[in-house]
Amino acid sequence: MILTHGAPDQLAALFAGLKALSVVDRELHSAILRRALEANPRYLGVWAVWEPDALDGKDADFVNATGHDATGRFLPVWHRRFGGIHVEANIASNDPKRGAYYMLPTRMRRSVMVGPYEYPMGGQSVLIVTLASPILVNGQCLGAAGVDFSLEDLAVQAMENPSPATRQLIETMEREMRHSLIFTDPRGARAWGSTTARQRLRHFVPAETWAGGALPPALAQLYIEKTRTSPRRPFPEVLLQQNNRSIRVRLVQSRRAGAAVLLVEDEAAPTPSESLSRREREVMDWLSEGKSNDEIAIILGISPHTVKNHLDRIFKKLCVDHRHAAATLWRTARDATTHRLPPGSGPPPGL
Repeated sequence: MILTHGAPDQLAALFAGLKALSVVDRELHSAILRRALEANPRYLGVWAVWEPDALDGKDADFVNATGHDATGRFLPVWHRRFGGIHVEANIASNDPKRGAYYMLPTRMRRSVMVGPYEYPMGGQSVLIVTLASPILVNGQCLGAAGVDFSLEDLAVQAMENPSPATRQLIETMEREMRHSLIFTDPRGARAWGSTTARQRLRHFVPAETWAGGALPPALAQLYIEKTRTSPRRPFPEVLLQQNNRSIRVRLVQSRRAGAAVLLVEDEAAPTPSESLSRREREVMDWLSEGKSNDEIAIILGISPHTVKNHLDRIFKKLCVDHRHAAATLWRTARDATTHRLPPGSGPPPGL
């Protein structure tokens, strides 16, 4: 079984087909996940989470069994840690703050990308990105299947010698997350930037400052700032400005600190006189994509009430009365300020 970056779709379709044929043997389903992981060494984990009693109606027979929780719900994740392949139960699948990997695909009923975020796996906290798809049978959503990628492992692959498959995966992540990626070692001494990251930064960071694969001083400052973070400002960030344009770079690093990732995003200004906070910009980004308050809450790991409070403040700042007007204004401002590269533009040398 060799799966592509459409793996979650393929897994979800396979499990839906088996369920439709009444093939609900849990050992078989778990074996499929394990085989998918074994066949794809770049995957960190492969998993499925079924709704209570949705697979075979026998959850009570599997209480606390391997790959199950205290209710017997079937939610195994096969993962690659410590040089081997192991299985354990997924956690917090219905937790609004930690369960976005499951709640988003099942609520939105489509494939999604979630992350980067920290998740406990194999006894350690791991910085991962997840691709997940809903398991749909006869119009009902019975669960979700997904694939996890370690950003730390991906950083190592990218910095050593990224293969075409690795580059394709990174491009997929960037497209779904709407950020460009720079991978570094734990201290920021070595770095690798994607094509879009290099192109976005070329007007703000001179090419010669990337000599030897080191971060330029403007970005290396993030590793100094990380010691000054707090719960209210968990990720250090820097705003680079050149003429009338600006770009934001944010450092995300796991507690295990095997590697780090810099998220590069264009800085959007909704009006000439008002600027929103980083959290308010994130809320508006997702609002402009058509997400509901509940969906935004899941994505950002906050409560729907907090989302509503953010929107109340945003509407006042943007001088609008409702969601549609705010989304229209935000998309217009974002399109006007986002620099679009001409076809065929290449990255600056040396990065």
